[in-house]
Amino acid sequence: MEVDRKRKSQMLKLDLIKLVLAIFVFAIISSNAASQTRLTKALKFDEYNTAEAEDSIFERANRFAIQLKKFPTAKIYLIYYKSRKSDYPVKDGEYWAEETAYELNLKHKIPTERIVKVNGGFRELSSVEFWIVPKNGTPPTLTPTLNSIDSVSCPRIVVYARDYYFDNTEPLQFFANIQPQGQKLGGYEWEVSAGATIIQGQGTHQITVDASKTEDRRIVASVRLKGLPLECDDKAANVIEIGRYPKLIERFQLSNISLFKAIADSYAAVLSSHPEFNGYIIIYETRKGSRRFAPKFVEASKQYLIDRGIRADRLTIIDGGYREETIIEMWLIPPGASLPQIRPTVDREFIKKRTPKRTFLWGED
Repeated sequence: MEVDRKRKSQMLKLDLIKLVLAIFVFAIISSNAASQTRLTKALKFDEYNTAEAEDSIFERANRFAIQLKKFPTAKIYLIYYKSRKSDYPVKDGEYWAEETAYELNLKHKIPTERIVKVNGGFRELSSVEFWIVPKNGTPPTLTPTLNSIDSVSCPRIVVYARDYYFDNTEPLQFFANIQPQGQKLGGYEWEVSAGATIIQGQGTHQITVDASKTEDRRIVASVRLKGLPLECDDKAANVIEIGRYPKLIERFQLSNISLFKAIADSYAAVLSSHPEFNGYIIIYETRKGSRRFAPKFVEASKQYLIDRGIRADRLTIIDGGYREETIIEMWLIPPGASLPQIRPTVDREFIKKRTPKRTFLWGED
C-alpha cells in the first residue's frame, strides 16, 4: 500500500511538471504569434542622419536586427534621403542604406530578398529610415522636404605640384584636379605668390610659373573655379618649397605587419621612381613595448625594402627612441639635403625592461 501511494505521488508530480511545461511552451508560442499579429502596418524603428556620428550606423543596424527577430517574415524597408548640399565624395543616406543592408545580410544572415532600399528624394540633411513592414503590407509613405532642383552638388578641388624643385631657375608647374570629372565649369582663375609670375596656362587647369625673380623659396599657387554654386568651396591651393629639403612621405602608427608591408610597398615605389633620392626611416617604439623591438624591426624592415629592389646604400633606418605608441616615419632625402630631426617624446630612462604582450612577426597576416 505504501509503495502504491508513493508511485501515485510520483506520477502526479510528473504530470504536474508536464502540465507546467506545456503551459510555458504554449505561452511562448502565443507570445510569438501575438507579436506577429500585432504587425498590421508599417512601423518605423529608427532614423539616422548626418547630425550623428557616422560610426554608430552599425550599432543602429545591430539594434534593428535584434528587433527584426520578432518579425521573421516582415519586409525591411531602408528609405534614404539625399542632402540638399553634398560635397564630393558623397557619403549620404544611400551609402548608409547600403552599409546597413550589408550588415544585416552578412552579420545577421537576413536574406537580401527581405531588404528593400528606396530613394526617398531630398531633405536638408541626408538620412536613412529603418522600417518594418508586414509581408504583404503597404510600404511606408515617402516624406521628402525638398525638390531635386533645390539640391547643390559641390566638387572636390585639389591643387597638385611636382615634389621637388632644387632652384628657382626651372619653371614651376601647378595643376588643378576636379572630382568628379565631367562637370561643367566656368573656368579657372589662378593667383601666385608676390614676385612670381604666371607665364602660361591662366584660365586652364594647369599653369607654369616663373619664380626666378624672387628670393622667396615658398611659392604658393591658388585657384578659384568659376561658376560653382555660392555654397560650394571654390578655392584650393598648394605650395612648392624650392631647395633641398627632406620630404615626409608617410607617418603612421604601427598596428600590424600587414599595414607596414602595404605602406612599405608604396614607399619602395616612390624610391624606385626617384633613383637620385635616398630613403630615411625613423622607428619610434611605444613606451609600453620592449627595448629589443626596435633594433630587430630596423633590420627586418631594411631587408624587406632591399627585397623590393632598393639598394642597401640608399636606405637608412634608425631607432628613434620612444613615444606613447609605435610610430614609423618614412622620408625621402634629396642629394645635399639635411636629415630630419629625431623627436622622441619619452626618455629611455622611463622605459622598463619587459616582454611585450604582443610581438609583430614577419609573415603574419
